[in-house]
Amino acid sequence: MTMLTCTVAIHAQVGFYPGYKTSLGMKYFPGSISLKHHAPVGYTIEVIGYFWKGNRLTGLYQKSQPIKGMEGLYWFFGGGAHISMYEARYYGGKSLLGADGIIGLDYKVPKAPINLSFDWQPSADLGGGAGFVANWAGISLRYVLQ
Repeated sequence: MTMLTCTVAIHAQVGFYPGYKTSLGMKYFPGSISLKHHAPVGYTIEVIGYFWKGNRLTGLYQKSQPIKGMEGLYWFFGGGAHISMYEARYYGGKSLLGADGIIGLDYKVPKAPINLSFDWQPSADLGGGAGFVANWAGISLRYVLQ
């Protein structure tokens, strides 16, 4: 059975966009679809649908900052929570709550509709399941819609 996992991330920002408002694409590890949107009030919402070991919905609050001298490059960090709904063959098919952290880099290619990002997202299931997992990391390639 295929697992669909969703992640929601919110990036706090102070009066700037990282060169785009909305981007849609793929994230690898685990394989997923990623939609990222920078709201006018200075926040970013990211929704990620994973396909690995069941379903997962994660909400993250992140702060982003530009890297001086590097046009289009930002770093971000934050934390949040998730709910995992595992397939029966993983952890007995349990549904679990957990906590997440995240740190990464986000890059909008100048004059091209391409957004790239790399992040590390350690997480922990509470009450069983995988426990603490430090190997969640992702590379995203997205098409900038606006």
